[in-house]
Amino acid sequence: MASAPAQHEKLKFLDPESLQQFLTFVRDNGWFYKIILRSRHDFPIQEGFDQLYQLLLTPVKKSTPELADDDLMYLFITFQASFTMILRHWSENDYNKTPAQIAQLIINSLPNLIFQAHFGRPAV
Repeated sequence: MASAPAQHEKLKFLDPESLQQFLTFVRDNGWFYKIILRSRHDFPIQEGFDQLYQLLLTPVKKSTPELADDDLMYLFITFQASFTMILRHWSENDYNKTPAQIAQLIINSLPNLIFQAHFGRPAV
C-alpha cells in the first residue's frame, strides 16, 4: 500500500511551509477573516488550545526547567497576542504581503525562549 500523499502529512506548526499553507487559506478566505479579525482580541484558534500550548512550550520547559508554569503561560499569551495582531494587521492592509512574508514575521516575533527552544539558536 502506498504512503499518503505529502499534502496529508502532519506538518509542524512553526514550520514555514505549514504556516504558509495556513496563511494562504486565510488570505484566500480573506473576506471572512477580515470580519472575524476586526474585533478579535484573543487567539483566533480556540480549538486545539491545549495541543498548541504543549507543542510550543514543551521544548521550552525541557530547555529551561526552572521556568514556572505561570511564566510559560505569559510566553504563550505573548505568542497568541503577536500572532493575532499580525493576522489582524495583515487583513486590515488587504493581505498586501505574501503568506511567506507573514510566516517569517510570525516566526521572527516569537518570544526568544520559544524561538530558541524550537530553532536551537537565539532570535535575530
